Amino acid sequence: MIGFLLLPLIAAYPYMKRITWWPQAFLGLNFASGALIGWASIETTLHWPALILYLAGIAWVVAYDTVYAHMDAKDDALIGIKSTALHWGPDSKKYIGIGWAVTVILFGLALYLVQAPFLSYAMLFVAAMVLATAHGMWKPENAEFSLRFFRLQNQVGMILALAALAPVMF
Repeated sequence: MIGFLLLPLIAAYPYMKRITWWPQAFLGLNFASGALIGWASIETTLHWPALILYLAGIAWVVAYDTVYAHMDAKDDALIGIKSTALHWGPDSKKYIGIGWAVTVILFGLALYLVQAPFLSYAMLFVAAMVLATAHGMWKPENAEFSLRFFRLQNQVGMILALAALAPVMF
C-alpha cells in the first residue's frame, strides 16, 4: 500500500528539476521510502522509528545529491535546470553540513527508539566521522572531489544499513 501511495511522487520526480529548486528533496522522498516499506513489510503498522528513519533518509539524500548537483551547477544554470546546489549557492556547504547532522541525529533517535545495541551506535559514529571528514575537505567548485564524495555515500549507506540491521541481528 505504501509503495502504491508513493507512485505519484515517483512519477513526478523527473520533472522536479524544471519546477522547483528542491528536486533533491523529491528524490529523498522517493529513495528514503525504503524505510517505510521495509518497516511495513515486517510490522503491521508504521511506528515512530520508521518515520524518523524516513526523515533521516530524506536529509541524507538531499545532502549527498546536492554534492552531486554541484558538479553540473554551471551547466544547469545555463539551461534552466533547478537544484538545491544552485538555490543554496555559496551557502551549500553550510546547508549540506546541516543535512548530515540532521541525518545522524535522526538516525540515532530511531536507533534509540528500537533499543539498538551499542554496535549500532558505533557504526553510526563511524558514518558520522566519514561524513564530517569528507565534508571538511569538500570544496563545492571541485567537481572531481564532489564526485568522490558522492561515491563515498555507497560506503556510508552500507555502514548505516548495518547499523540499522544490528538490532535484529544481535
